[in-house]
Amino acid sequence: MIVAIVPKYLEFQAGGLVGKGMGRYGSTGLADATLTTNGAIAPLNNVNAFGGFVLHATPQIDAYLYAGIEKTAALYGFGGTTATNPNGYIGYGAPTLINSGCNIEGGTCQGVTGSVWQVTGGLYDKIYQGPFGYVRAGIQYSYTRRELLPGANGIKAGTDDNVVITSLRYFPF
Repeated sequence: MIVAIVPKYLEFQAGGLVGKGMGRYGSTGLADATLTTNGAIAPLNNVNAFGGFVLHATPQIDAYLYAGIEKTAALYGFGGTTATNPNGYIGYGAPTLINSGCNIEGGTCQGVTGSVWQVTGGLYDKIYQGPFGYVRAGIQYSYTRRELLPGANGIKAGTDDNVVITSLRYFPF
């Protein structure tokens, strides 16, 4: 959806998906299915949503601010213990996964992704526009957070990243 809040100056954009088995359709590529205790394929519940604003500040400069989240839910069952699976849990996000070493370099981290969210903003300047196309220069900042589903003893782990990007783009004709 794109809505002109102030025509030719400020736009709001939003989109999303909610349902089962659609983790792969987001940009993070989350899991969209797992196996049940009887070996059947079971789709996971997923949510992908984003929204943001684009400001055409001047004829030369555009500014933007976006935020988005992608989530998937745990789905597991107890299938009985075996030599290769002594805890007996089968599925995505089992509560026996060890997350205690996720924030330690070289530590044990068996966790699976529960959510990834990001906030990003930036500016673009039209530095040339003419018969040969146009050239834009930009700068962008983003903050991204990844959180794991809870593991053994309810331990949750996560990480984040800050990124600054510059770009120079040419769009022919």
